[in-house]
Amino acid sequence: MSFHDPFMVCLLVFMAVLLCGERHVRIFVSGLWRSVPLALWRRGGCHMAGMVVAMLALAVSHHVGAAACLVAVSLTLMGGGAVFQPVWGIPALVGYGLLPDGAGGVGLMAVCLWGAGRAGSDGAARLVALFLLLGLGHGLAALHPLGWVLAAVGLAGVCLLAGAWPDRLSLYRHCRLVRPVLLLGIVEISRQQGMDLGVEGALFALLLDLVCQSLAVIWHRAALLLLPAPPLPGFVVGWVGLHAALGLSSSTEGWTVVGCLLGVAIMGLACGDGMVLLGEGAAVLPEERRRSWIWGLFLAMGLPSACGMVAGWMTGHGAGWAAWLYGLSGGDGSLMALPLFWAGLLPLWFCLSRGRWRDGPDAGLQRDGGSSPMLGSLQPYMQAQPVRPRGLRRWLMRGQRQVRSVRLSAREILSLLPVQEPEAVFWLVFLGGVLVVMGLAQ
Repeated sequence: MSFHDPFMVCLLVFMAVLLCGERHVRIFVSGLWRSVPLALWRRGGCHMAGMVVAMLALAVSHHVGAAACLVAVSLTLMGGGAVFQPVWGIPALVGYGLLPDGAGGVGLMAVCLWGAGRAGSDGAARLVALFLLLGLGHGLAALHPLGWVLAAVGLAGVCLLAGAWPDRLSLYRHCRLVRPVLLLGIVEISRQQGMDLGVEGALFALLLDLVCQSLAVIWHRAALLLLPAPPLPGFVVGWVGLHAALGLSSSTEGWTVVGCLLGVAIMGLACGDGMVLLGEGAAVLPEERRRSWIWGLFLAMGLPSACGMVAGWMTGHGAGWAAWLYGLSGGDGSLMALPLFWAGLLPLWFCLSRGRWRDGPDAGLQRDGGSSPMLGSLQPYMQAQPVRPRGLRRWLMRGQRQVRSVRLSAREILSLLPVQEPEAVFWLVFLGGVLVVMGLAQ
């Protein structure tokens, strides 16, 4: 793998940004001239050294033996024995040094997925392992994309079964690991099938996913960008990945089932990532400055277009960069005018909030009785009665009666079914939805 490969250059840029902005690295650097806790200072030094070694591994990826040694050193520095297991990790990396584009690439994938899964809440260690996997395992993905996808799914399941999860968040965190690997597999499958739109769309989703994950490590409040809710970038990743997979299933012979399964998997992983964010929301949502929300809005608006321009440049379509300013392209020819939506939403939001800014940027964020600032800002709105005209109130009451009647009818219908378990009904509906999607894709 050449150092000047565009995808490798992007990974090195992500690593450099992570090195400059990661919290523990900043603590280590500031501890050189002021007093900081010794444990945090040592951890920051290990993180800094591990990231530098990981960047060297990506830079010398064409020397496979040196890259394998640097991977072991980097993972050990990032997380110690919990992240890298020498008993089986060293033989796996030796196999990678012998067969980097074959079975040895599976060994590298096992080492990186294990390390990323055991990093827990340490987002920097998890991202470093993911970058090493995507950068050094790119050769296996380019030659055997289907094997790459199957190995990723199988090894992720083995890593989950091999260890005990302290909570459900540990299970859901694997969604962030598997989704970029599947997107890289879609990129290489589309490249082999000659689908330029699929390559550009899947690469765009992959870059946007990695950028959002890097920002979430540097700035914890940026993790809200990964929520799979429109119009946030997390929804864009799932939407573009789904369309790239469905475009693969509908435009190529023999990939119908695989493409549909990849699309369902990407959307399911996006929902799992949303569960992580909802579980960690207590630490992310409290906010003290309205300026942070403005930065988040600008990131949500600008990141998809910027990543689309980079993806177009990497695939040789850099001349059409202006198209990403007003629309986001999926992998099957679909288009979503999300930038135009943001261009109309932001002026409206500024106009509606102009009166509050006159009282000062922090006027609505006063604490009340020691409560959090977010609850303090929401309290007057939650206690106020909503303004509903009489016609709207009549329409809402009529809608509530219709909802109650539909709910009672649904209960009566379900009581007549032979299957009374809600779990079985859910899986039957899920299977039916998958079959419908497969039928529409043919």
